Amino acid sequence: MNTTDTIFDQVNGEELYQIETMADGARNTGYKSTYNAIAEIVDNSIESGAHNVFIIGKQDLVLNQQCIREFAFLDDGTGMTDEVLAKCLKIGFTTRAQRQGMGRFGVGLPQASYFVSPRVEVYTWQNGIENCKCVYVDLDLVSAGDQTRIVGPFPSEIPEEYQGFINFITADNNFDFSQHGTLVRWPKCDRVDHKKWNTCKRNISEDLGRKYRWMINDGTINIATVEINDLETFDVILPNDPLFLMQKTQFCVRNTCGDQDPSCQKYDEVLGYTESMFEPYVTEDNQTGIVDYPVYFFDKHGEKKWSTVRIRFSIVKERFYDKAYVAADPGTHQYGKCAKKNMGISIVRQGREIDFGDFGYYDDAVKPNHRWWGCEISFTAELDEAFGIANNKQQVTLKRIDDDDLPDFDGNEPMWLQLRSIVSGTINKMFQINKDRRSGTRSSSNGITATTATSETVKAAEAENPDISVPNIEQPELTPEIKDKIEQELKEEGFTEVTEEQIVQYLDSNTRVKYVNYGPRSAFLDFQDDLGVLKIIVNKDHQFYQEFVQEAYQDENMQVTFELFLVSLVKTVYQLKNTYPAAMDRLIDDINTKLKVYIKTRN
Repeated sequence: MNTTDTIFDQVNGEELYQIETMADGARNTGYKSTYNAIAEIVDNSIESGAHNVFIIGKQDLVLNQQCIREFAFLDDGTGMTDEVLAKCLKIGFTTRAQRQGMGRFGVGLPQASYFVSPRVEVYTWQNGIENCKCVYVDLDLVSAGDQTRIVGPFPSEIPEEYQGFINFITADNNFDFSQHGTLVRWPKCDRVDHKKWNTCKRNISEDLGRKYRWMINDGTINIATVEINDLETFDVILPNDPLFLMQKTQFCVRNTCGDQDPSCQKYDEVLGYTESMFEPYVTEDNQTGIVDYPVYFFDKHGEKKWSTVRIRFSIVKERFYDKAYVAADPGTHQYGKCAKKNMGISIVRQGREIDFGDFGYYDDAVKPNHRWWGCEISFTAELDEAFGIANNKQQVTLKRIDDDDLPDFDGNEPMWLQLRSIVSGTINKMFQINKDRRSGTRSSSNGITATTATSETVKAAEAENPDISVPNIEQPELTPEIKDKIEQELKEEGFTEVTEEQIVQYLDSNTRVKYVNYGPRSAFLDFQDDLGVLKIIVNKDHQFYQEFVQEAYQDENMQVTFELFLVSLVKTVYQLKNTYPAAMDRLIDDINTKLKVYIKTRN
């Protein structure tokens, strides 16, 4: 036996923890937010078989302002036995040795509670509320040396102010917590991310609505919020689906709204179901948007085993994003602002979201184009170690791996690397589809012309300010020959099917920015008056476009802004060309020459 393994008299050994100073450590548990801590309590409720969970907030007046000072969580789960209740606030205690549910390491209830409130009270009952018992821990008393053990269990009624929720009636439901359940109370909250109830409630709804969306959507769990002094604030949390596929969800588009001005709002019982903003991303090979992807992992004995990760992909519906339907920046619409809140990849374990982010699977995560697709990666508990699940279930360990480091993982690829091809590859495809939709070069399914936001802005400005417009460009007669030429122009812009309406709208557009591939040696900018339209021609092969413009165009607002600049420049030149033809030709030549010089100097 190694000398370090010698068994000494435990009575003479030092205590494992210094109880008075342990309180600070118990509170600094690294939770990302109040809402992550709240989710731990909801996890416990779901594990106990609860169907209903109330999140109850209480505001008090602090320095003449209403601030949240208390939270309580009421559920109708099975309740706890005396044995479990006695240990439930003990760090490290767990009843879930198999770890097949949402629990993992037995730290959820105490550590989540201590993170927000130094005092925690747990009330539970199994055979009627009259048999309720309680335990509590107050870390302020622990720090002072006045409490060294969990107090209880002892018989106790729940606090009087919460008794009215035991049988709670709403217009839609009669909630009965009287037979069995648990009330967790945080009476000394001093770490609340948002002090005002309305703000806090909104964040709880969005955060927990996303974490538990699958269970809420299938009716497994109902979660509601209410401020104890204002029962009118009672609100049932709806799913918050970052893939925007669930119909009865927090962020949808009301189906009674017009295509050009859709509003984003919650499901409305009176107006009925709302329309999902996204749709499954389908391909010729996959018509479901769901990929069951095989992955491998090594168990605790080092044996290689296989499992399946389910990946869902979604993409914004064409009529909410394509320039053929939505000329203005869709990000300025309310539904675009909602999409921004859920921009990223959702990681789901056992039907519950664990983490949300980009995880290094796509570059330029701040680009607005990335808000218009969705991706969900879901797995079961057997892949916990492979995904690097944290003990507080707040995050996974999916770290980007550079290509230079690939030889280090031959035959033992971490989960990030196993999923990279399918996740990154599909995201890149969806990103490009949406980018093309906003370029104004795609044909629409119902024949509406994809006139650019720039053309519409120019037309509107000149209609209101005739003095800034140029002399009317002669409109050609719409002969079969002219129609053929316009059809060819539209096809060069990327339209595959050209309709009569598109041809008419082409003529009506007055000004168009046309992108061509004329080779790197040709000029960056040119223009021509043709077919009744002033065409501003941009050479995509030019070095200036490749190094500057293309990057700027990742931001849709920047593209329109730059195009408007080109329009103002070219229209000024065009207007003066009749008077000073040679000078205007030199001006355009000078612009292209100077761009070449600047690029050469920069490199």
